[in-house]
Amino acid sequence: MQLTLNQVAELKSYRPLERVAILNLALKKLTPIQKVTLNLIKLVIFVPPFFLLAQFPPIAALAGVLVVLLAFSLLTKPIHIAFAKSHWDAAIHEFDKTRASSNN
Repeated sequence: MQLTLNQVAELKSYRPLERVAILNLALKKLTPIQKVTLNLIKLVIFVPPFFLLAQFPPIAALAGVLVVLLAFSLLTKPIHIAFAKSHWDAAIHEFDKTRASSNN
């Protein structure tokens, strides 16, 4: 499993911001079932820590929220990459086409 966009072979020749744009294009191409599945996975990751944080005093909970938000972004990036994997070619083609038309 690829943890970052740097590890995706298809995106090696692109700059970091371009990789993110291509990832977003690939995620837009997901089927509705894939989108629902992705969102359910994110909910399963995101909700339980907040139930746990509700048991702590407010100051500790605030620090915990910051940790959870950071961890959430680190945990969901590989999941986004895995779901987008089947759409890399179409997303790259669309990105290159858009970039070529904006350069003219």
